[in-house]
Amino acid sequence: RPVRPARAHNVISSTFASSAPSGVEEQLMEYFTFSEEVATLTISLFVAGYCVGPLVWGPLSEQIGRRNVFIITFVFYTAFQVGCALSHNTASILIFRFLGGTFAAAPLSNSGALVSDIWDAGTRGEALAYFTLAPFAGPTLGPLVSGFMFVSGVDWRWVFWLLALFAGFCLVLIVFTLPETFV
Repeated sequence: RPVRPARAHNVISSTFASSAPSGVEEQLMEYFTFSEEVATLTISLFVAGYCVGPLVWGPLSEQIGRRNVFIITFVFYTAFQVGCALSHNTASILIFRFLGGTFAAAPLSNSGALVSDIWDAGTRGEALAYFTLAPFAGPTLGPLVSGFMFVSGVDWRWVFWLLALFAGFCLVLIVFTLPETFV
């Protein structure tokens, strides 16, 4: 099989979401009337979810299959991005960010196993080398895109709508292109 960065879009989507609110922190602080420290929590809690999610998603993928875990987690991850976009108080956005990070951790924790399932030992190293670019590309793009949205005068909610649309697009790709690789 030719080596290509397969399924990297899932990881880019989930890591893009980790840093995206940093570009609209000022709007979040104004709307929710919270401090800069609490605004930083919108990112920190998402990343904290990365610590909780793999405890569930890794073992679960060994029980019910990798594809099922990707589909289930991306449905919830997309829903939590919508929840962030519709948030009207501090508690809701912080909870949705934490839960979003927990469910967004599935691509981070399970994609290595997916790559290992797809490629043989001879080509796996090269495939993983390409694939490892994704966790670095997402957090780099997040502040660039949301910062552009901020200076363009776009409401902070559109950052989360964009994240929901991107996650939904990735969910469609998962459903229609990802075979079950765990056998």
